[in-house]
Parts: sequence; structure tokens; C-alpha cells
Amino acid sequence: MRARTDRPLAAGDHAEPVPDIAVITDALRHHKERHPDCALLVVELAAESLYHNRTVKQRIYARRGIDE
Repeated sequence: MRARTDRPLAAGDHAEPVPDIAVITDALRHHKERHPDCALLVVELAAESLYHNRTVKQRIYARRGIDE
């Protein structure tokens, strides 16, 4: 496993959310030409972006099967 900070996830539908922290498996580390499309855990730290994180990003992550 590996933690990535402030790096995009290729979430499909032209969406590339940038979680504050994403934990990915070693199998997903080979993405040199594209971003991983899933994560084991996504962490969003929010103060000013709380609404955006809980609406837009939450729907994107849910479509990819990343639990809340």
C-alpha cells in the first residue's frame, strides 16, 4: 500500500478529483502515464471546501465504489 497526497484519481466521466490523501494498493502504483482509477481509502480535509467535498466529490467517489 502507498499513500498519495494531493494527486488526482481518474474517476471516469472526465472527472479527476484530487483527494488530500488517497491510499492505493501496490498494484495501482504502475500508473506512470495515467492516474489510478480507484483507492482503498480517500481522505478529504475540509474547511472552506466542505460543501464541495460532501456533494460533488462524494458522488464521484461513490460511482467508483470508494466508500464514505
